[in-house]
Amino acid sequence: MRIATYNRGAVLCERAIPTVLAQTYPHFELLIVGDHCTDDTEERVKAIKDPRIRFVNLPERGNYPEEPYARWMVAGAAPMNFALAEARGEWLAPLDDDDEFSPDHLETMLEACRRERWEMCHAIARMMLKTGEWRDVGSLPLRRDHVCHSAVFYWTGLRFMPHDVTAWKLGEPGDWNLWRRMTWSGVRTGFVPKLVAIHHLERSQWGA
Repeated sequence: MRIATYNRGAVLCERAIPTVLAQTYPHFELLIVGDHCTDDTEERVKAIKDPRIRFVNLPERGNYPEEPYARWMVAGAAPMNFALAEARGEWLAPLDDDDEFSPDHLETMLEACRRERWEMCHAIARMMLKTGEWRDVGSLPLRRDHVCHSAVFYWTGLRFMPHDVTAWKLGEPGDWNLWRRMTWSGVRTGFVPKLVAIHHLERSQWGA
């Protein structure tokens, strides 16, 4: 599993990490990569004292565009790509640092990919809207604004396809740009019709 973060140690350790440690499938590594965090994220993570957790703080921030919206679309690419290169497991389960996994997230996604021989799959996420309401997102076909980052699961053999920090030039968020490239490249993909993640209302953490 992979979490990219920047100066949000409290929500990371109080919300996201507990849902990882509660997984019904216990054989995982949680790789948390800081985008040059300057708060107490490292101290908070190390205080959890679980040998499955590994924290790396990048020595400098990623090189993102200055324009706020463009920056929002691709910020976090640097720690995500570092984690993709460093991940030790066979599969990657991305999780945003303020979101949650269902307890059976790993078990569900791994079983589906092995059974169907998929290289990547996506499932349903419950997303908080600006109105305070919730909406379930995730369906076929895979399309923009109908897939959530924390409800995607893929084979680390695809690590040669990193997040593109220039995706904003195409008017695409970096995560969607990656899923689209995978699909267009012929990666074997599938959909799991099950709720596996909760996506909370986004608050800027990347300086956008």
